[in-house]
Amino acid sequence: MPKKTLNHHQKAAFRPGEQRVRGDEIERLIALAASDDADDRLEAAENLCPCHLRRRVEDAWQALYRMMEDPDVRVRRAAWHTLEDGGCPTDPALEPIFDRA
Repeated sequence: MPKKTLNHHQKAAFRPGEQRVRGDEIERLIALAASDDADDRLEAAENLCPCHLRRRVEDAWQALYRMMEDPDVRVRRAAWHTLEDGGCPTDPALEPIFDRA
């Protein structure tokens, strides 16, 4: 499978001074996305943005897609904001999520 690169939405989201998330921190945030604690999931949703990761991390995208259907509205809003701000709001992977909403 070819490596996916950042799209123009993601590239436009890079702002000077944007916090960068790397290595173990990415894995920690992905783990938080599956936490039983909504505050943990919220932290993950707010920080798994491609503008923080600076690259496409498939596990992060999958976590964000799952959080779009989170029982906590704060997590859903943060996941949507992250996908809208640093992702691709027209991503076909979002269509089934919208259909279930």
